[in-house]
Amino acid sequence: MSVAGDRRQLSDEVRLEGLLTRYCYAVDFKDWGAYRAMFTDDGHVDYSAAGLFTGAVDDAVEYLKRRQASLSVGMHYLTNVEATISGDSAHVVAMWFNAVRLPGASDMTFFHGRWHDVIVRTAVGWRIRELRLEVV
Repeated sequence: MSVAGDRRQLSDEVRLEGLLTRYCYAVDFKDWGAYRAMFTDDGHVDYSAAGLFTGAVDDAVEYLKRRQASLSVGMHYLTNVEATISGDSAHVVAMWFNAVRLPGASDMTFFHGRWHDVIVRTAVGWRIRELRLEVV
């Protein structure tokens, strides 16, 4: 790979990780406009591994608004981001950990797993086309 290719690869990897970090922030701070903006128009989410919503991102926003409203604390952590980039498309696997206070609980509950994402380069930057949650 050329120096220019190396720079583009590194730049893409940083931008992809940044997108997923902003995803965490948007969910934790219940910023549904920012959450929606991270997806393509035809974006699809699959949270079925956690017994939650699967479907179009616009429907996911409405579902999450209701579901997340009762959570007083949510803190996603993102690590071990692996991106396989091919032109304007990337398959990204990233590990996540979430500390959350469930309704009526005084203690934190912990969830963890991986995201499996298809992310595409658009005119406005990288956007998530498909997000699939894996709980481990």
